[in-house]
Amino acid sequence: MLDGGTIADILEIASSLLQNPILLQDFTTRVLFSSSISSSAMEDEILHSVFTYGYVLPDLFEKYDYDNVLDMIAQEPEAFLLQSDKKNNRLIRRLNVNKKYFGWVLAVEDTHPFQYGDADIMNYLAEILTFMLEKDNYSAGNTQVENLITELLDGMTSYTEKDFRQRASRFGWNIRDSFVLTVLSGKKLTHVGRNTMAAYRNHLSLLFPEAKIFVYHNNLNLLSEYRNNNLQEDRILSIVENYGLTASISDPFEQITDLPEVFREQLAVLHIGRKLNRSDRVWHFRDFVIYVAVFYLAQTGNIRHYCSDGLVRVFKYDKNHGSDLAKSKRVYLESGALNTASKKLNIHHNTLQYRLAKFNEISGIGINNRMSELELILSYYILDLFPEILDHDGKEA
Repeated sequence: MLDGGTIADILEIASSLLQNPILLQDFTTRVLFSSSISSSAMEDEILHSVFTYGYVLPDLFEKYDYDNVLDMIAQEPEAFLLQSDKKNNRLIRRLNVNKKYFGWVLAVEDTHPFQYGDADIMNYLAEILTFMLEKDNYSAGNTQVENLITELLDGMTSYTEKDFRQRASRFGWNIRDSFVLTVLSGKKLTHVGRNTMAAYRNHLSLLFPEAKIFVYHNNLNLLSEYRNNNLQEDRILSIVENYGLTASISDPFEQITDLPEVFREQLAVLHIGRKLNRSDRVWHFRDFVIYVAVFYLAQTGNIRHYCSDGLVRVFKYDKNHGSDLAKSKRVYLESGALNTASKKLNIHHNTLQYRLAKFNEISGIGINNRMSELELILSYYILDLFPEILDHDGKEA
């Protein structure tokens, strides 16, 4: 049987002996194989999720404290009965494959009550499955493609574009010509355990079946083929709203070896969005590109050096006199026209002209000086990210 049979065949034999459905799952809760006997106990939410979607949905982890359940499975060496008033009884036996924790084999008490000796059947079944999984070289959790992506991000191996694509093709990954990277982040992800993170990843795989989904630095990441439609973003918005996360979406890029830099850019967007206290949850790199440039500029040295002294003087003047000269100048620069800016500020255009003249007087910046205007725009972005510059000791206006 071991020579010619399959894992599915073994599960069918064990299922007929126990007269109950059996599942083989890895530690992410994904169902790898199941017997043909399906469960009728759909009032059991965990079973409903497993039999409907193929894994346990993330929201059920918190509802049933499922992380602790999975930790208990990982620590228990022999088959044991898991009983609950809310769920069907389970007979569970963990699996170690190649001396690493792999997952478990699970029988559900559904069509027949468990009997004495069923635990022995589960222990024997686990030994057979371990042998077959090792023979077939199964690996738990990360796929070879996910490991390859992580290897690229870690920078431990230097790849040319051609070399990386050739290696990926050996794992069945035929790389397309244009990608978008979405990075999902949040305090919730930072504090969840490995099992819950895997549940999030499984949920994403249901919504984005064609994407490469991987966990890296406590972030969930979707590497997907670029398509010019809003369907993907609608799904991402649903995820971030349901789980209280934020998402950063990259510009399309064509070279897969650019992924490490694109990933760093998306982390910068997430950091900046939080620092700006943005109320929306899905952020696009293109909307943050100047802020990202300022963020990188700050890493080179003293960002104060790049901020206009004249603008700092005006901000301090506004603080001392209760005026809005700095804000008025910014709205004017971003609007490009006096009438448009005055409407946005809800003031008469003569009032705006007075404020702009006063701004020039205090800042010492000349009228119609294009380079000075560009410096001002950059300085506004710098002060958005580093308002502490205004607290720098210096002469007050």
